[in-house]
Amino acid sequence: MLNADACYEALLTHDRRFDGKFFVGVTTTRIYCRPVCPARTPRRERCRFYETAAEAEREGFLPCLRCRPELAPGASSVDAKARIAARAARVIEKNWQIGIEDLARKLGVTSRHLRRALRDAPATQAIAPHRRRQTPAARHPQAADRSRVRERVLKPVALQCRVSTGSGIRTLGPAQGASMIFIDEMPSPIGKLTLVCNDAGITHVHMDCGRLDLPPATRGHPLLADARTQLAEYFAGTRVEFTLPLAAEGTPFRQRVWAALCEIPFAETCSYGELAAVIGSPKASRAVGAANGANPIGIIVPCHRVIGSDGTLTGYGGGLERKQWLLEHERKVAARLPLANMR
Repeated sequence: MLNADACYEALLTHDRRFDGKFFVGVTTTRIYCRPVCPARTPRRERCRFYETAAEAEREGFLPCLRCRPELAPGASSVDAKARIAARAARVIEKNWQIGIEDLARKLGVTSRHLRRALRDAPATQAIAPHRRRQTPAARHPQAADRSRVRERVLKPVALQCRVSTGSGIRTLGPAQGASMIFIDEMPSPIGKLTLVCNDAGITHVHMDCGRLDLPPATRGHPLLADARTQLAEYFAGTRVEFTLPLAAEGTPFRQRVWAALCEIPFAETCSYGELAAVIGSPKASRAVGAANGANPIGIIVPCHRVIGSDGTLTGYGGGLERKQWLLEHERKVAARLPLANMR
């Protein structure tokens, strides 16, 4: 039995003698750490102490990315993300109508952690078993609902498990007033792009989504053809702005950030702090960074034009190599052709 007071004292002093002897879960973040973690020490009332990493994970905590508690001395290696993804699949099996926020609460994790787990876990591990159960012998009594199960839950989650972005699951279901989603793919100098829209507008542009098993009915929307054309012109150096209707789903704050991203001029950059000031929240640079990372419409909504205040590239959902390529491409185009001669 752990002595909570002694554990917290060791946590306050980052006592290395206790490394691997216990783990602390922070209830507000649902993250668990080693006692030597360099992160700011949480308040006592927010701490839960566990003897093993596996015990902390069974309570729904995810490992800290700074101190990597699952790799602590004497701790067996655990795959927390795969476990979260498997638990999510079991919940979806029982309630296919559950939303991402409700699913996260059901699992005892934040929606951000759930998205990250489903993004990084192998798609076949969490999704394939569930898909096999959605055959003509599925348990759902309404035969007509089975196709909606595949469209509303399985395909969006499978897609998000495969994409290489930092935002994890984003709802691919139709926006309000739209009856169906449409998906297409196109080659580009930075790899294959997967384009998603509904009748209201473009909802996603993803990089490296892999091969998707989609029914023919979800392809062939005029908006996707327009998007392919404009993206091809962008990569060819003949377009500096996009004229496409957008229909990304997000909180009002994220919508403000994404709208501000569209105002960053071609071939120019700004910092997260500058972007926060533009939207009237100068102290919210971290939240702006999170919204920037959650941008579902890459390139068209140019989140790649946001860099660190020191000029470093910082992060990018598609990878820093792609971000560097996009910025250099825009600079070359801007230097070669007068903007007035370009769309």
